[in-house]
Amino acid sequence: MKVLSYSVEGKFFRYVVIQKKNKDFVIEVAESMHLDALEQQSSRIGKMIRQEKNLTTATSIYSDKLYCNHLSFPLKSHRKIRSVLSFQLDKLPFNRENGVFNIRLSPFKNGATDVFVSAIHKDFLKDVIQTLSKVQLEPEWVGSDFQSLKRFLKWKGYSDCHLILHVSHDQSVLYYYKNDSSVKRFYIPIGASQMSQLIVKEQIKEFNQKNMLQFLQYFDRYIDSIQSENKNKQALSLFRTGYALQVGALTDRPNIALFDQSRDVRDAFYAREIGQALDVLAKDKMTIQFREGEYTPVVHTRRIRKQLLRILSLATCSILIGFLSLHVLTQKKLDSMSKEFNHILLLTQRKNPAFENYSYISLKNAIEDLTDQFEQTKPFMNVFGNQPKILNVLRIISEHSNEFNPQSMLSLNFDLISFPTLKNPSLPYESKIEICLNEKKDAEILIQVLKYKCQNIKNISIEEHDEAIKVQFYTA
Repeated sequence: MKVLSYSVEGKFFRYVVIQKKNKDFVIEVAESMHLDALEQQSSRIGKMIRQEKNLTTATSIYSDKLYCNHLSFPLKSHRKIRSVLSFQLDKLPFNRENGVFNIRLSPFKNGATDVFVSAIHKDFLKDVIQTLSKVQLEPEWVGSDFQSLKRFLKWKGYSDCHLILHVSHDQSVLYYYKNDSSVKRFYIPIGASQMSQLIVKEQIKEFNQKNMLQFLQYFDRYIDSIQSENKNKQALSLFRTGYALQVGALTDRPNIALFDQSRDVRDAFYAREIGQALDVLAKDKMTIQFREGEYTPVVHTRRIRKQLLRILSLATCSILIGFLSLHVLTQKKLDSMSKEFNHILLLTQRKNPAFENYSYISLKNAIEDLTDQFEQTKPFMNVFGNQPKILNVLRIISEHSNEFNPQSMLSLNFDLISFPTLKNPSLPYESKIEICLNEKKDAEILIQVLKYKCQNIKNISIEEHDEAIKVQFYTA
């Protein structure tokens, strides 16, 4: 995925193109130009945007009209926080109905949930979107300056930095990051164009002493205000972005540690643009995006539609392939079953003359038909062989008949409850046996014989009637 991130500061336009490769971010293009030159270069930039299918255009709002506030709630439920959040927003520079909000909620920790709110006026957001409409450049992603600069610092390895001084063409901003979710901005109405008329390779040369002195007065005043909030009085680290100041411009400031930017001049100049691209590529809980809901770009809607159509097409193809594969496998299985059945039928015809002239229309009908015939012929045909468990029970009763009076046995009946068929060849043989005797003593002896001499006997019961005593059990 690639991101073209751009910004407009005064009469100047600058942009970068960043691609994510594995876990690394590669800056492919970094360019700055006057807005008049942009119209001449618009065809080249537009061609690059059209050729890249996975390219996202992005920009960040750099204005005092961007509202940001850090709140804390002693609540864990995000739904409850959102229901009361509107009553806690103060100092909004516009009516709530005219605002576009981005709300980030942190996990519940130490008895509270931190909430960071960013907001912008609807009309201002529309102006940001339409700023470069003449050159057919519209941002699909609109973020914030403070978040993009924070991303930049993290990428450069300066996550513990407290202050960022961003010097643009017409103004400067001092950012104070209390933590990951809280930031304060201090505006200085003096930019690179007021500091000097000589700017060489993004560096300010030959300062205008009067304007530079005024700039430092603003800077020192804001630093004093920040230090008053710094209860630990620890040294604050400062990173400079935008146009680079001379090395000695901010030295001798107490409790301010300056990062050495001699190796980062180029990246620091494009810090906003690089950071905004990184924010788009991250897409995590800290990401800020104002173009949502009714402001979702048309290109996103088209992209979503294409993705849905692609997913639908793939799903349809998968279903068709699955159906055809199942049909082929089913047909192969049926063919295999048909061959196996013909083999069984042939063996059956050899052993049982009653089936010599048997023919069938379909495999299903044949199975049902043969099963019926097996059930009807089982008393006369030795299709599945004898029932050894029943015969074994009868043999044991006969061997132990001397233990009770044989004349007391009035009758013996058995019924075959289940047996294997072609449809269910795994069914076991199961029989129900009833023996009637005229003496209770002989019935009890018979039960003892069955329990200790016969295997696979279950559910033995005895019933006393007027004329006989019935012993009933099952073979399993």
